[in-house]
Amino acid sequence: MADENKKRSGTESVSRAAFLRHSLKSTAGFLGTLADALFGDNLDGILRLFPTFIRPPGAIPEAGFLETCTRCGACAAACRFFAIKRVLTPGSFDEGTPYLLMRDTYCRLCNDLPCTTACQSGALLRSGPEVQPHIGLARIDAAACRRTSNEPCRLCIDACPERFNALSLPSDGASPSLSALRCTGCGACEAACPVRPEPAVTINPRTGS
Repeated sequence: MADENKKRSGTESVSRAAFLRHSLKSTAGFLGTLADALFGDNLDGILRLFPTFIRPPGAIPEAGFLETCTRCGACAAACRFFAIKRVLTPGSFDEGTPYLLMRDTYCRLCNDLPCTTACQSGALLRSGPEVQPHIGLARIDAAACRRTSNEPCRLCIDACPERFNALSLPSDGASPSLSALRCTGCGACEAACPVRPEPAVTINPRTGS
């Protein structure tokens, strides 16, 4: 049973980098030959070609997610706040898979997690009720933050749900401080940030996803 759970969690799956390498090199014809000639075993160039997405709550590690997700759209249909979108790039590795675009609308991390419940493939797994899903981690660009220019902005702090309380203002009034332990990656801070075109606070996948 332990081995089966390990497989379902994606911990025995190859990394995203290895998945992309295998997929490109196994592609028949010109594309596969070109990928092998240009990159060989150096994955840095390959990975720069593919965006990294924030997946819905309960997503297993990325390589396993790409292999397991059936692209059915059930999780997106179950989202009450239309926060889950689907990759529309034709022919991409991620085509049809769900993701979250925080600056559009953030994840409410609903108590009943209807998106995770709707997933029948195992790409999204439901943890116990006492386990809070962590879908990403906020990153603050202090140089871009309006507070660095002495503007009294605190929209991201006010937007951060009280149950998480992951953002705070330091005593010197500089850009907000982040508690990585409390941050769930819900994206409320990114959605609230008025800085454009790129917000001063963004959500990134947690290391190892």
